[in-house]
Amino acid sequence: MFFFAEMHEFNPIELFTNFKTNLVNWLILMGLIIWAWNKAVPGILDKRAKNIDEALNQARTSREESEKFLSDQRAKLANAEAEAKQILLDAKDIAAQMKADLELQTEKDMQNLVHKFDASINSERQVLINEIRAQAVHAAIALSRQYLAQNMSAKDKEQMVNQFLEQLDTLEVNSQGEQNKTKSVSQVH
Repeated sequence: MFFFAEMHEFNPIELFTNFKTNLVNWLILMGLIIWAWNKAVPGILDKRAKNIDEALNQARTSREESEKFLSDQRAKLANAEAEAKQILLDAKDIAAQMKADLELQTEKDMQNLVHKFDASINSERQVLINEIRAQAVHAAIALSRQYLAQNMSAKDKEQMVNQFLEQLDTLEVNSQGEQNKTKSVSQVH
């Protein structure tokens, strides 16, 4: 434009009216644009920089919080694993103790059963011995009756009855004497 411009007469008003060829207008326009740019853009850029700084600070804070949370969670996980191991060890100890107690109780129960069985066997043995004795006595009495009925005379029978009565009399005298002794002993006390 400037190089191929046609020469006209210099008119100072044209400097302000002809926008296409007017250098002053171009300079004023550029000055206004630069002034508007310098007035508006630094505030926008400062605001944007402030927003970016705040976002970075928030990101940094969030990262620190998340790292702290992660370390806390790892510590809790480690504690939980340690607690789980301790609980498992405690459960094994309790199970071993319960097993030992159960074995001890079972042993005691078995010993009690053996004692009960022995006592039961002894009492049954005594009952059986008493029954055998009673049957032997009955058999001996029956045999004696048969033998005496066949082999004993009337005189022998009378003599036996008399001896029996004498023995009864001596037993009655002895039992009365013992009763008197117990009465006198009880009176002394």
